[in-house]
Amino acid sequence: MKTLLILAALMVAVPAIAGPPKLRDCARGVGQLENIALSWRPTNTIEPPAVVTIPPGAPVAAGAMMSTTVRVEVKALADSRQDPRRIGENLESTAKGCVFPVTTSADGAAWTTDRIRFVLGQLGVTIVEKGGDVVLSGELRKFFVIEDNTYRGVVGLRLDVTKAGTIVWSGLVTGSNSRFGSSYKLENYQESLSDAIIDAMGHLVENASFVRAVSP
Repeated sequence: MKTLLILAALMVAVPAIAGPPKLRDCARGVGQLENIALSWRPTNTIEPPAVVTIPPGAPVAAGAMMSTTVRVEVKALADSRQDPRRIGENLESTAKGCVFPVTTSADGAAWTTDRIRFVLGQLGVTIVEKGGDVVLSGELRKFFVIEDNTYRGVVGLRLDVTKAGTIVWSGLVTGSNSRFGSSYKLENYQESLSDAIIDAMGHLVENASFVRAVSP
């Protein structure tokens, strides 16, 4: 019992070690990036891979893409992000306990869906509004840019491919982008998100299991 009392006294006497200060959203003045527009500002080029027709049962070569005869319908993405309004943050003042947020009032999932349709079309995929041979659907899981020394954007998607009412492929697709730029600049956030979508779609059309799923 005496030992327990001594240990208890020692525990009370030792001060708690303070953790790092909790970061808070801070104002940046007239340059505050709140409710910004989602604008298509890509800096990377969209380069279609080789387009090939893959017979049923044939192996899929790395870098191959489905035939352009396949019509792809892209359904509106669901949004599974925790805070759909918040799309970025500047971390250059964390030593002062500050984060400068970047928010949008736009529908990020709808905007990303539209851009996916556009980029896939530029990559050689035949996109149709309705009646596709295959249907691409899914959800937006990540859509964010972190700025410290550089801008680092990421777009994360969970996608399904449906044929004749049956899901034949499901997968996670991620696109990223890193760039230098001016501090807390609207255009740099827009560029980073745009290029991350291009990167994600480039990975998708070069994914062998996806190509097999959408091929005739």
